Order: sequence, then structure tokens, then C-alpha cells
Amino acid sequence: MKYPKTITADWSMEQALAPASGAQPYLGDWQTVNGLLRTYAHQVLTADHASAQDLRRAADRGARLLARAFLGQDKRYAVLPWNSPGQIDVYVARRCGIQSDDPEERVAGALVRMVADLYTLAQTIENQQLVNEQWTGEAGDTIRRCTNLLMGMPMSGYPAVYTTSLNQSSLRKS
Repeated sequence: MKYPKTITADWSMEQALAPASGAQPYLGDWQTVNGLLRTYAHQVLTADHASAQDLRRAADRGARLLARAFLGQDKRYAVLPWNSPGQIDVYVARRCGIQSDDPEERVAGALVRMVADLYTLAQTIENQQLVNEQWTGEAGDTIRRCTNLLMGMPMSGYPAVYTTSLNQSSLRKS
């Protein structure tokens, strides 16, 4: 699947996810976390990847960068005690059913799953030629679920284990 190319040759995930100079974004702020996830997803899904393997590598690279920030290991971000190994990663692993002892891998795994959901949605949009009104809510819900997950917020209305299945009934062609 080809997406419009929005990333130049000198672009890097590091640059896209870096805070503005002088700013120290607060990872206890829902809007900040949601914005980081939207930026991450956009950068991965709109890049011109030569293969599915390249897309997976880009998703993993960006997920690991963000995971380190969410684990309090990137001093450019202001964090809560929640953002430390043994806190956020344990919660994410339980909610997502991730079987790993590595905190970075646990958090990155949830981020990669979010991008996988959005990629599946993009394929559905393309295959069914859906219009914006038919899919934007689903994309936003996917990112909101992951935002809430990373902030440790109650996920009422969602399954006990966060799965990455799309609500196919909401994606009907008009």
C-alpha cells in the first residue's frame, strides 16, 4: 500500500518526536500523550516504505523511542512516577497481554499494536473506498484507547485485555 510521501530524505523519527526547543512536554497531560501518538502513527504510516518489513522496522524504531520517553528515560520530557519501569510497563503488559520482561519492549509493543490497527484500518479504507465520515471515528478511537492505556486511565467500555481488533461493523461502505 502506498501512502502520500510526506517525509523528506533528511527526516528521522527522532526529529519528528523531539520536543520543540526549550519545551519540556509533560507526559501527565492527555493532550501531549495523544499528540505524540498521532505524530508517531502519522510518521510511520505516511512514509514511503519499500516493503512491509521496512514499515515494521520504522514502527518498531519509533515505538522504542517513545517507549523510552514513557519510561522516564528521555530527559526532554517531564514525567510522573508512573513513567518508570515497574509501573507503566507492567500495566501495559497486563492490559495488552504482552509476554516480556523488558519494560521498553512492553511499552513499545502496545505502540506497534496501535500502528498495526491503524494500518489495517487504512487497508480497509482503501479496499472499501470509504469516505472520511466512515473511518475517522475509528482511527481516533484507536489512538484514544492507546493514550488512555499509556496514562493508566480506566478503559471503561473496553475489554479487560486491550486487543487490536477493529470494529468492522462501523466500517460499512455507503
